[in-house]
Amino acid sequence: MAAPRDYSVFDSVGFGAQVMDHDWRYLYLNDVVVSQSGFTQEQLLGQRFPDMYPGVEETELFAALRECLETRQETRTTNDFTFPDGSRKYFELQVHPIPEGMLIFSNDVTEKTVQQLILEKHKDELEALVAERTAELAARNRELVQLNYLVSHDLQAPLRTIRQFAGLLLRTHGERLDDAGRRQLTRIEAAGQRLQGLVAGILEHGRLGSSAERTEVDTAALMAEIRLDLEEALEQSGGAIEVGLLPVIPALPDELRVLFQNLVQNGLKFVRPGVAPKVVVEAEQVDGVWRFAIRDNGVGIPTEQQRTVFDLFSRLHSQAEYEGSGLGLAHCEKVVGLHGGQIWVESQPGEGSTFYFTLSPVQAA
Repeated sequence: MAAPRDYSVFDSVGFGAQVMDHDWRYLYLNDVVVSQSGFTQEQLLGQRFPDMYPGVEETELFAALRECLETRQETRTTNDFTFPDGSRKYFELQVHPIPEGMLIFSNDVTEKTVQQLILEKHKDELEALVAERTAELAARNRELVQLNYLVSHDLQAPLRTIRQFAGLLLRTHGERLDDAGRRQLTRIEAAGQRLQGLVAGILEHGRLGSSAERTEVDTAALMAEIRLDLEEALEQSGGAIEVGLLPVIPALPDELRVLFQNLVQNGLKFVRPGVAPKVVVEAEQVDGVWRFAIRDNGVGIPTEQQRTVFDLFSRLHSQAEYEGSGLGLAHCEKVVGLHGGQIWVESQPGEGSTFYFTLSPVQAA
């Protein structure tokens, strides 16, 4: 039976197109529909849809098509269809009433639908697994924090005792000792002091991130406070801190202070002989995040050490050259990580360093 109209406009489209009359007979099918049907064009044209696919009258698809024929209203639906060879496919359908009956456009969404069904099937299982792993990680993290606190805290008491007794011996019996004995006691006291500093640093590193939730932090105001805290050190060194326009960002306020203060103090500490330290703090929006830069004119960092400087207890200089625990930059990396950012350094020995880090998405300037 020939189609009353010319539907050849649909011959070369990439989706299925077919026309059925009011008696469910095929008047037109394009190659996409034929390739999915399990029949040839000649076998289908003029035949009734229910006759070619026995049992289809009991399906939701047939009900949707019948509704279009009866109500003459356009219908959109998604359905699964089982072909004569047993294969099952999923289609998005647009059904349009026309004088001859109905025009049906179909789009094969089998792959997408199957993937979605697999995900839904395993969704509860995956969610339970994620919840279980998250609880395990949280428990282990609490244990590590507690262990870190207990070990570090319990080390403080014997260290204080060692320092106190070394100082007491030096003060009360120093005159009975020779120069070598006094030097040894002085070294014991100094070593105890350095070790106490390391323990305090470990405690601080473990506490980072355990404070309250994020609040809006004005980083310009934060830098003003830090500059005030460092006023005496600036006067003694003849140094300067320059601050550009800085944003207001959602952050952990105490941790953010640790980050800025450590980087600024490093810029003032690692100076070249005869050069007054200068630190410049700036920020800009890059790809939706704030990127900060803290630049100094200090001794610089060799290329091969620019990654390891963020490791725990990493030191580029001896204790005699520059005091410190080797934990400051490790603190900085942890704080940046807590804010979902990255930190890195660009430097040339003898020409200073620039520490870059990214923080929260841009919200306010």
